[in-house]
Amino acid sequence: MKKKIIIAIIILILLSLSGYLIYIGIKMDKNSKPSVIYGKVIDNLSARLKEISKIDSNYNFGDSFSIDGTLDLDLTSEYYINESKTDPEYLKKNNILKNISNMNIKYNVKQDNKNDKLFLSIDEKINDKEVLSAKYLTENSTKYYFVNEITKNYINVGSSNYFETLDENNTTITNIDYLYDTIINSIKNYLKDEYFDITQTEEDIKNKRISVTEIAIRFNNERIIDLQKAILNDMKNDSRAANILNSFIKDFNKTKVDESKRYLENNEYITISIFTKPITYTPLKFKITYLNENEKKVFSIEDNKFIYLEKNMVKYMGEIIDKGDKIDVNVKDSLGNDKGNIKFEKGEQNTTISVSLDLEKYKFNIEYSNKYKDIKKKLSYTNEKTINLKIMNNMINKISGNIKLVSNVNSSVIIDENTADAVLESTLKEEEKDKMDNLYNNIKERLEK
Repeated sequence: MKKKIIIAIIILILLSLSGYLIYIGIKMDKNSKPSVIYGKVIDNLSARLKEISKIDSNYNFGDSFSIDGTLDLDLTSEYYINESKTDPEYLKKNNILKNISNMNIKYNVKQDNKNDKLFLSIDEKINDKEVLSAKYLTENSTKYYFVNEITKNYINVGSSNYFETLDENNTTITNIDYLYDTIINSIKNYLKDEYFDITQTEEDIKNKRISVTEIAIRFNNERIIDLQKAILNDMKNDSRAANILNSFIKDFNKTKVDESKRYLENNEYITISIFTKPITYTPLKFKITYLNENEKKVFSIEDNKFIYLEKNMVKYMGEIIDKGDKIDVNVKDSLGNDKGNIKFEKGEQNTTISVSLDLEKYKFNIEYSNKYKDIKKKLSYTNEKTINLKIMNNMINKISGNIKLVSNVNSSVIIDENTADAVLESTLKEEEKDKMDNLYNNIKERLEK
């Protein structure tokens, strides 16, 4: 009897062990799938981006607020000026740069969630001469727009479901987060296992040549277009995402990807590789390779260190120090000489990004600041975003100057627009329709002179 009991116990242990091994086998097989490995990497990157871009709750007034602000640009380009002397197209580009630098831009955004009203306006002037004055309004589940010098009254565009997408559980911010998450999930779903190449190879990891599994996916122009189509299709088929986008994009369901657009030429490829341990598939190294007929560029990251190569020769290398709300990227050349840095720092009232790089022909000096001031808790504050930049190529200024966006935010809101004389869009005269259709091109032509 004891022998039988012992045998039975051994059998149970073996069955339990075999069941556990089967589970582990299934788990490891699932974790070895390229789509799963890439999906985890995408999730980690997405979570980190969300973390560093998250808006402090002190500056979130919910779905009822008023914003009035100004946008000032002061930009110049020595390169455009030189090229414009012989090339008419660069003359147009330089004129645009000068005109927007002389432009006064004011904007207004109001949202009254209690009364289901949304109002947007923009006014652009150059030397007191109007360039554009336009308004957009949503009220009583109806969309309206107004463009000065084209229409005399508000134009009734039709029904709007914008406020149907907002309630106690779904706010403007949660809707934006939902769209972001839907796009991330769509990218992950697009990455089918058959798209990947899996190779057992050797790679330098922590200064040692070891055996690894390389899982790579190659992108050409066609695959980039296919990815865009997949994302768009998923957005259309997701009822919540489609409702959100339909609320402010006219005929979103009819939107199509421009398949004629070129992101990469026929001989250009971008390959993204993840090197993992052969059995556990733990990521050890990441690599992005750009390849065409004449050149090869490689950027790789291992732990907190990166290397950039051209034609299999090290050009730059460096270290990434991530301390949550502070990120430092230090860049050196192949000889270890300091070539600059990139810094990110996020505080309660100010977020800054600083780029200072001296890379052979190119020099980058960029300072970004996002500052909150004049804060009256839950009542109002001023947000000031500034960019100061100078980009040089072969000692020639490609573009330099500054951009400043000032927004005065208030928790109180009043929207009082008169739509009594509004007319249906279908009743517009052909001349008015033509002016609306050509509004962008007409403004562009004016700025090019």
